[in-house]
Amino acid sequence: MGPDRRYAARPDRLLPGCPRSGRYRRSGFYLEASADTNGIPRWSVGMRTADADAGTTITRAYSPDPVVPGEWTHVAGSYDHTRKLLTLYLDGQFMREVPFTAAWHAPGPLTIGAAQVGGAPGMFWAGELDDVHVFAGVLARYEIAAVRAGIGLPASP
Repeated sequence: MGPDRRYAARPDRLLPGCPRSGRYRRSGFYLEASADTNGIPRWSVGMRTADADAGTTITRAYSPDPVVPGEWTHVAGSYDHTRKLLTLYLDGQFMREVPFTAAWHAPGPLTIGAAQVGGAPGMFWAGELDDVHVFAGVLARYEIAAVRAGIGLPASP
């Protein structure tokens, strides 16, 4: 049986994917499978504090449950600059949000399946990606659920 096309990612190995590339050194936004502080792989949305190789940190909103390699999961993340919040959704459901106030402008191109590391592409996604969507602006929770369900978004006026 083939993958359910409503799902977005299936990791074969746990590496990051869907970052916003930094113009010079580092990606600014990450939607990935990454190890939490206990070394447990979880889905996360994260942002780095600056475009530098050293002296920066990444703030992440982690999924409550570990990633299951080989299992399709719809993963969505956003940063609301007005509210200063990073938000993670899995399978159309709100999971977690964390405050993030150190946002910087990452003017490079959107990169899917790799990250900008030390000024070059790296941290390549090892798995499958399907049905990727990118939106300008922050979607409401019901809109994330609609995208996951394959309904789509209402037309803009």
